[in-house]
Amino acid sequence: MTIVAGALFLVSLTAMANVVTFDETQFSSFYGPENLTINGSGNLLVPVVLSGFGAAGTTLPSGASFITTSFLDSGSTSGPAGELWVQDFANSHLYEAAVGAFTGLSDYVVMYRIDGTAVSQFLDTGIARTAGVHSAGVALLSNGTLDFFVDGNLAGSATAAQYGIPEFSDALLTVNGPDNGDEATFTSFSLAPEPSSLGCLVVILASFWFVRKRFSRGA
Repeated sequence: MTIVAGALFLVSLTAMANVVTFDETQFSSFYGPENLTINGSGNLLVPVVLSGFGAAGTTLPSGASFITTSFLDSGSTSGPAGELWVQDFANSHLYEAAVGAFTGLSDYVVMYRIDGTAVSQFLDTGIARTAGVHSAGVALLSNGTLDFFVDGNLAGSATAAQYGIPEFSDALLTVNGPDNGDEATFTSFSLAPEPSSLGCLVVILASFWFVRKRFSRGA
């Protein structure tokens, strides 16, 4: 694990990890010290533990190409923020892509890079961060295009020629923030194989509605 351009270079899960089950998926602490917890509403809390970052990771089944999560955003640029990351480290290069909120930025962003070199570092989606529960999704289409979604809206896209991630090996629910112990709250997680763009939107919108209903019952 190294620091690249002010951000952590995500590589692999640690051998010893705190493990929890969230939305029927097993997640492990990514850097090691994260104390992953499930609160009374069934939401996953991920703390900042190292150089402003913390993460919960899960290995994805073969063929998973549509990943979504929902998270609670304070809307503040100074507090902790949540993101969805996907990686492929099973091939000759390490591919990483992310969508979500980042501390210090007022809009949601997307990012994708290869071997730690940004193909597109923190592209502004133009979608303003606001307080409340928001969804983030990443879809790898059959033509190699990588689509990014925020709250059910297409927020960015990278063609196979622009980026070309071969597959999704694992997913990370990450937190970034100024202080160790800061937490991001994730309210849902789901995955599906071989989506179409329309299918992505339908599933994300349905998932986002469900999460809002669940979160409204208390956090």
